[in-house]
Amino acid sequence: SLVHDNMIHHIMICNTQGNVIYSQFYDALSADDENTRTLRFLSEQKLYDRTHATWSSLSSGGEGHHQVEYDGQRYTVYAMIGDLVIFVVGSDECDELILSDFLSSFAECLKMLLKQRGVNEASLMDQYHKMVLYLDEMVKKGVIDQTQYDAIYNNSHLKHEGKA
Repeated sequence: SLVHDNMIHHIMICNTQGNVIYSQFYDALSADDENTRTLRFLSEQKLYDRTHATWSSLSSGGEGHHQVEYDGQRYTVYAMIGDLVIFVVGSDECDELILSDFLSSFAECLKMLLKQRGVNEASLMDQYHKMVLYLDEMVKKGVIDQTQYDAIYNNSHLKHEGKA
């Protein structure tokens, strides 16, 4: 089978109004055709619909509080970091513990990247390209590759400098 089950399937970041700021699929929904784009939108919508009622408890749970959901096939781990809600969806060996560790690492990267103005939509938009580079270092074709901030920063920095 072409589908790897031990992987991250989807990473999504949205604001507290539910507007998607970033969404990346690493599975069959990564194809770029109209039908798949529709399926991606529906998948994002379902994620929002399933979780939105719990968002208020994310902020009251304190920084780093993760919610976990399992639908029988895939785990979804999500957290509020600043005023952003971040989702990571995976399956099989990418269970809630691995996804939670990944989410914590990504949250650390975001906090370092956005430390001057805090983690919010405006500061993320200013540093969007770097955030995408960080995620590219962290996940390769849906497989978690790197979670150490220093390595992520150094590797993405080198690639960014190389494109200049």
